[in-house]
Amino acid sequence: MREGWRFLSLVKSFQWNRVWRFGFVGLPPLVALIGLLSLFGLVDIRSSAALGVIRYVTANGVGTVCSQGTPCALQTAVSQSQSDDEVHVAAGTYITTGTPLLLLNKTITVTGGYDSSNWSAAPDPQLNQTILDGQTTAQVVRIEGAVNPALEGFEIRNGVAIQGAGIYNQMGAPLIRNNKIYDNDGTQSGGVGAGIFDDGSATIENNTIYNNHAQANGGGIAVHLNNGLTTISFNEIYDNSAGSFGGGIFLHVNTEAMIEGNVIHNNTADSGAGFGTFGPTAAALQNNIIYQNQASDLGGAVFAAGSMNIWNDTIAANSATTNGGGIFVEVGATVQISNTIIVSNTGSNMTGIRQAIGAGVSGDYNNIFGNTSDPTFSNTIAADPEFINFATFNLHLQSGSPNEDAGDPGTPASLNIDIDHQVRPNGAAVDIGADEIYPDVPGFTLTPVSTSKFVDRGTTAVFTHTLENIGTVADNYTFICSNDRNWVVVTCPNPASLGIGGLTDLQTSIAVPITETGLAVGRTYITATSVTSPTLSETVIVNSTVAPLPGVAFTPNYTATLLPGEIITFTHLITNTGDSQDIFNITIASDPGGWAEIVPGGPFSLSLASGASANVRVRVTVAPFAAAGFGNTAVIKAASDFDPQVFATVEDIVTAKATVGTRYVATNGTDLNNNCTQADRPCATVERGVGQASFLDEVRVRSGTYSEAELNINDTIYLSGGWNSSFTAQDVPDATTIMPSGSTRLLNIAAGSTIQPAISNLTLANGNGGSRGGAVQIGSGAQPDFTSLILQNNQAGRAGAIYVGPNALVDIVDTHFFTNTATTSEGGALFIDGGSVFMEKSSFVNNEAALQDGGAIFLNNGLLTLKNSLFYNNRAGDDGGAVVADAGILQDLHNTYVANTAGGDGGAFYNNTADLDISSSIIVSNTAVTNAAVHNNTGTAAIAYSDLWQNSTTPDTNVANLTSNISADPLFTDAQFHLGLGSPAIDVGNPAAALDEDFEGDFRPSDQGFDIGYDELPGCVAKRDSTIFGSIQAAVDMPGAVSDLILVSGTCRGVNTIQVGGSTISQTVHLTETVTIQGGWNNGFTRRTFEPTYIDPEGR
Repeated sequence: MREGWRFLSLVKSFQWNRVWRFGFVGLPPLVALIGLLSLFGLVDIRSSAALGVIRYVTANGVGTVCSQGTPCALQTAVSQSQSDDEVHVAAGTYITTGTPLLLLNKTITVTGGYDSSNWSAAPDPQLNQTILDGQTTAQVVRIEGAVNPALEGFEIRNGVAIQGAGIYNQMGAPLIRNNKIYDNDGTQSGGVGAGIFDDGSATIENNTIYNNHAQANGGGIAVHLNNGLTTISFNEIYDNSAGSFGGGIFLHVNTEAMIEGNVIHNNTADSGAGFGTFGPTAAALQNNIIYQNQASDLGGAVFAAGSMNIWNDTIAANSATTNGGGIFVEVGATVQISNTIIVSNTGSNMTGIRQAIGAGVSGDYNNIFGNTSDPTFSNTIAADPEFINFATFNLHLQSGSPNEDAGDPGTPASLNIDIDHQVRPNGAAVDIGADEIYPDVPGFTLTPVSTSKFVDRGTTAVFTHTLENIGTVADNYTFICSNDRNWVVVTCPNPASLGIGGLTDLQTSIAVPITETGLAVGRTYITATSVTSPTLSETVIVNSTVAPLPGVAFTPNYTATLLPGEIITFTHLITNTGDSQDIFNITIASDPGGWAEIVPGGPFSLSLASGASANVRVRVTVAPFAAAGFGNTAVIKAASDFDPQVFATVEDIVTAKATVGTRYVATNGTDLNNNCTQADRPCATVERGVGQASFLDEVRVRSGTYSEAELNINDTIYLSGGWNSSFTAQDVPDATTIMPSGSTRLLNIAAGSTIQPAISNLTLANGNGGSRGGAVQIGSGAQPDFTSLILQNNQAGRAGAIYVGPNALVDIVDTHFFTNTATTSEGGALFIDGGSVFMEKSSFVNNEAALQDGGAIFLNNGLLTLKNSLFYNNRAGDDGGAVVADAGILQDLHNTYVANTAGGDGGAFYNNTADLDISSSIIVSNTAVTNAAVHNNTGTAAIAYSDLWQNSTTPDTNVANLTSNISADPLFTDAQFHLGLGSPAIDVGNPAAALDEDFEGDFRPSDQGFDIGYDELPGCVAKRDSTIFGSIQAAVDMPGAVSDLILVSGTCRGVNTIQVGGSTISQTVHLTETVTIQGGWNNGFTRRTFEPTYIDPEGR
């Protein structure tokens, strides 16, 4: 280094900058910035001399004494201090226990770099690193109130905040100097001033500010609405970034700043990558070197808005994608540029200086070379500035440079030092640029100044440093090396010679004793001395830490089986099997189900001495939706902090037990590791819901269409559809449709009498069962119930919709079969292969046995009971357009058969060898070759109280056992085949029938008897005590009645007969006892409507 550059800060060891040092001689006036003039005289540099009490701090300090013998914690010392007190902080890493890590609200001096074993020694941050670490969770330093503290000698890193992640100054005038400020994060939305945010009037001197990042403005420094003058001087500011303005430095609206003697390089931003201002601001830039900054839009080095004086700066090799690789002057700005080198900047247009329309640019005596500029200046030169070494960005000037003595003769007298604190002018006039030429002045750097590395025992460690001649004279250098643990220095650099601007790499090696202990630190000192000027020397330090031999044991593994929702905590033992203290980072390396957590809180770290052990607890919570049998393996990893490749793992394997409860299915659900028990996390397929269900579980399927593989039902479960989004209410059956994902049937119910599922409120459509059971196959002996289903467009060779296996016991209620087909064999909709089926309130419409028998149903054997059901327009290629009873027993009661067709015999029924009993049914308009209503082959058949009319053959049945039948138009009133008033089928059904309602729940019998067919024409209903009757007469005749009050609803039709004195009397009601008959009730007898109740013997 140049002799005059060396140690200008109060403490030599505070000097961290590579070349550029703190110093202060004076500030020049800012032409045209009158608002600043009155402030210049107020700037001073405070002394570090203690004026009050000194308190002492270490990283592990406790209590409140804060003495050299009993140091305290950092915030404790600060909080106890009064104005003008000092806080001396020993080497170490200080971490946050809150936000911020350090709160300064007093005018005190806080200094790092002390050695706690020798407090009286001068602070040396290079030897005694003092780190304030926000740990990427908190702001590091916050200065509050109108106070003037000093903060020096620290490394300030890993802060996080929207404003001032590293340092935030609310309104005071602090002195911030001799610090390293790096790796601070302001990348949150609106982030400003990640390194330093000044909302007051800070003096920021001799700091190294790097690798800070702001989402908006001011990656390194942001000045915002300050109340005075912010001074930013003799800092190195590099590798910072901002999303908008000012990667290195940013000035906001109405701010004033002096920017002097800084090296600003390799910063990035949208505009003003090195330095950017926004709105009306006042700034002076002088004696700065600004290079290699990159703007993605405007102003690679400088984006100027407001008022700005640029004097004696060197602006080189910056770039802007759009305009002004060096300087961009915004509309309305007023900028003076004088004595400044603008060289080799790049961009798409006006690469040196770009002046926007409406901007004012003045100045003279500049050197603009290797780039273009649209403002013009007086006395401007365009020549290679002849830097000492442009390739290494040593931007000092060589003797004989065209910039030498070429500055403005009228340069203000107060601009009297250069970037190196050398006096200006040194010759006839001031030199152009930041550097004033002094020939034959030695100067060099040896870098890096301080390094730390691990070394292995029994090896030779090699360190590399770079020697650079930054002086203006060729020089020779000698070296001395030593180690504070007396490790042998194997090689110390040989003497070296360098010309002006030359540089070379040097190597030093030391032998690390094999007997050293792990984590021992050996400090190697390498001192270079100028031969030309023996008083000029530089010492660098290498801190060599002996690498430990890490090791870790982690035990045991655990297994457990739990119900969903249950919690278990496992305790593992970790042991440091290495030879040194180590930190072990405990993390969850794998946890597919997300069930595991380290408690308390994780991930976390444990510091263990060699041989020491500690417990690690892992809590596993089985997800409430965990599928039965799902095994989750949580892998917990303990890794050495020194060498993460040294680690051990344990496994906690927890398997979910099968659980009981309602299962939920929705089209937008997920099957992944899901037991379907959570309504807010339903499964996606019915297959998953059924598969997860346990004995007696309910499976609720939300409305929608589901494409499914064949559903195997092998337990007693309850499957239903039509559920709303919260699974609390149901819609109609066609709201939920299950269709096959391929050519397959939909449901396969396993065999066995213990298999008793209930299936309801679904549409089963488009199934293809292959040889049998297009929609459903019921295994032998199974006992399913089907309620409120629609089976539509299914097909199979036999049993187009449902196949019932031998010995099965099946209830089918309110279920409707539409357009199902048996393609090659019997049973267009239903085939009963020896089981028992009870069916009521159902319908068969448009089903077909294309080639064989039983267009709707084929009873191969077993028992079939049909009640209150409709068979319409079914077709058989051969016999039995609606129903075939091949063998077994068929009991038919109150059904309606209309327009069924057989290619052979029996348009409605074909009975082969079964026992067939038909009672109170309507069999009309059916078609066959013979016996279009009912054909009996060799079985036993009887037809009673039924209506056989207008079937296609005469006779329409060959059944001989006929009782009380009629042959008349039933006078249907609609397409649902309801009976109307005057129908001959009313009240003439079998009086011994054991039915209490019709297909849609209307009361049976109504009025004077049972109606034929599946529909009962509603009449009146009467209630006496708790019993409801279909006529008033039945209520009057109630045996054992308690009450004499009879409630009546509806219209009471027809008459009853009674013998009185040998004569027959016909009346609607015969009163044979004292009763009260009260009309005007609703049908459920819950309230009296006072609507008239009619008694009409003519049934009008």
